[in-house]
Order: sequence, then structure tokens, then C-alpha cells
Amino acid sequence: MNKQDIAVLTVLSEFNKVPAGNAKKAWIHSCGSKFFIPETLNTFLRVCTHLIDDMRVTGISNAKWDKLAFNGVNENTTIDSLDSLLDYMEKNSTGRDIDLKEIGGFAVQAEDEQFELIRQIVTRDCKFGVGASVWNEVCPEGWKVDEFECMLANNYKKRREKVMKPGRSFTLTHKLDSERCIIFKRGKQVDMYSRNGKRHSGFVEIEQAVRELEVDNIVLDGELIVKNWRELSSKEQLAQSATIIRKKSERKVGVVLAVFDMIKISDWMSKTCHTPYKDRRINIEVNIKGKSEFLDPLDALYVGTNENKIADIMADMTARDQEGIMINMNDAPYEWKRGDAILKVKEFLDDTYVITGVYEGERFTECEGMLGGVTVEHKGNTVHVGSGFKKTFRQSTWAADKGLSLVGKKIDVKYFEESTDSKTGKPSLRFPTMLKFRPDLD
Repeated sequence: MNKQDIAVLTVLSEFNKVPAGNAKKAWIHSCGSKFFIPETLNTFLRVCTHLIDDMRVTGISNAKWDKLAFNGVNENTTIDSLDSLLDYMEKNSTGRDIDLKEIGGFAVQAEDEQFELIRQIVTRDCKFGVGASVWNEVCPEGWKVDEFECMLANNYKKRREKVMKPGRSFTLTHKLDSERCIIFKRGKQVDMYSRNGKRHSGFVEIEQAVRELEVDNIVLDGELIVKNWRELSSKEQLAQSATIIRKKSERKVGVVLAVFDMIKISDWMSKTCHTPYKDRRINIEVNIKGKSEFLDPLDALYVGTNENKIADIMADMTARDQEGIMINMNDAPYEWKRGDAILKVKEFLDDTYVITGVYEGERFTECEGMLGGVTVEHKGNTVHVGSGFKKTFRQSTWAADKGLSLVGKKIDVKYFEESTDSKTGKPSLRFPTMLKFRPDLD
């Protein structure tokens, strides 16, 4: 190994030991002073960007690296420096055994500490303590790396007036609360990332399912979630999924990828997408749906232009203890930012009201002969609150005094949004539901 490479690895070892934060930033800012030869500095910066850029792929994991001990190396390797190592990995990134032997032939020429650093470079397992954003803030000119980004949703209630134009079509899907996962498929190579560009590993069932797909050079965007998520409440989904996802294990089984988007790798790399959501969804239906039990495309809960369906389906989700819904604009392309291509409807509003009256359940309904609900006043208008009461409470309250003892008590009411009463023209509440009584405020 030449002296320049030894110098690079020595400085890399020093860099790894610098505490994260401002000390790390200061070190990067002054890294040019660590080298007397410009070419050596360039090699060091190449190594750094290779390790920091989450989109760099070598195809060689720690497990595959361990095969060196059994399969041997190519002693006549053409790799003779760190620069030629980086060049080789840029051209050969699928992790073939022949590549491992070629790289191993270079690595075995190093001393123990240097050998370990080369392993970290090849497997991209070097714990820098520096992400792309920090590196880009202080790195020398010309050495910035692309920051990992994916599509994020704006809030429906904040962006509604601008986005939800009459006649504009949209698709409603589940909003899940687990772990975001973006998967790249290049031939048989499958790479999984978190929303922030960190590597996901150990999800062998999902990896194999993606590997076996006929479609190639794609990116799947979705959520890692426990396999039976449709049978669980949102809290149960999160708790059971997290138990598996956070395991420190090489085999994390029992979760699926709930797929909600799919684009070409070429579009992802250029951050330019001209395919609208409605067509991307068709691609999912054709290429992903039914191909594996570990790839679970989200169902379309509604497709159309009727905005009233948003509140209807959100109310159903809330009743089933689900996280919420997503509004996918059918004409919108994939965006690498938080934007209006997709909106989230996550939670109901709530407020405290005084009960101003009660009413009996209507005839021929489940609540006939018992408490139907209560009335409250909202901005000068009488609003009926009929949901949220248990049947036993409805029966006992009506049997006792026709519910009159409830008048004057305070309750918390959740609702989807403020609406307009069609009869009075005054402000009202959409889907009001009783949450709880507030004796502490009476």
C-alpha cells in the first residue's frame, strides 16, 4: 500500500474519533491542513463522500465480507490504491464473488487497522457521526453530496382551499404510523432505506419478495408494518411493528411493506417525475399486487372528486382507532419534498361544551327508548351530539330522569371540522362525537 493511502487512512481514523457536533464541523472545515499533497486530500474527500452519500452502493455487506476468510482473494488484483478501489466499486456494485476477491486482494496488503478501515469503506459501515446536511454545510467547495429526500404530505386542513379544487380527482388511502421504507431494485440487488436515508437491514422476506419481482429498476415507497396490520388499531400496529423493526437481528420477519407508491429509479436519481399518481397506482396494481404476501399495496378507499367522502371515511377510521387517511392527488407527480401532491388527514379537533339539552333516540333505531344524544351550543347554533355514548349509559340515563340530570354538565366533543348548518346558515360541527364528561370543570 502506498504512502498516500496510508496517510488517508490515518487521517480517516483520526476523523472517526472526533466528537460529533461543532468539533466535527471544525475538523471538516480545516481538513485541507491535514495533507501536504493535494492529490491525497482529494482521495480523502472521495472516501468521505463515498461513506456519507447514502445512495452509494457496493453490494458488499459485512456478512459477504466475511466470506474472504473462506473463498480467498485475487492476489493479482488490478486494484492498487484507494482511488482505484473507489473506481472499481463505482463500476462493479452488485457484490459478485469475483468483485469481493478482487477487492480482497487489495485489502490484504494492509496492516490490521488499515485493513479494518478498508472493510468499513467497502461495506459502508464507517460510523462517521456526520450526515449529508452537516457535511454539505462545511465541506470544501465541489464536494457536496445529494441529501436523501422523499415525498412528504402537507396538512389537509391547512392546504385544503388551495389544493382541493372543484372537480379535481383524488384517491384516499390509509395513513399508517410505523416505519417509512424506500426500496431500490436493480436486478437482483435490493437496497432498503429509511425516510432519512439510513439503511434498513434484516428484512429478508421483503428483500426476497422484491428481488423476485419481474419489474426492474424501480423504487418502492411504503411503510414497514406488522403483517396483520388491517386487524389492529393504530396503536397496536405501531407497537407490534416496532418490536420487530428495532430488533438487532439479521432476520427480521413478520412485517410487510405496505406499498403506497412506485417510480422508476431513473426518475428518482434525477428527481424528476412526469408520471401522475393515477398511473403510478396502475403500475402498482399490475406489477406488485398479488405478487407476494410480503408486498401489500394500500387499498383505494375512495377514488373520485367528492370531498365529502374525506370526512365520511375519516370518521370511519376514527371509529376503528386508525391513524387517519392520505389524500393522493391523481394528477400529481412524485415530489421530493413536503408538498401538495399528497395531503394527510390525521386527527379530529376537540373542544369543551356545556350540555344545553337532551333528546330521545329516534323510533325504529337502535337507540329508541333511550338517550339519543345531547345538544350543545357552538357559536350561537345548537348542535346535536349523538355519538360516543355507551348503550348501557344511554339506557340507565334515560330510565332515571329522561337524561335531564345531564343538562348543565360539561363534556369534551371531538369533531372533524367546523361546518355550516344548512338550515340556519350558522357555524356547526361535522361528525361531533362525545369524548368524555368533565366533572373537573363543572
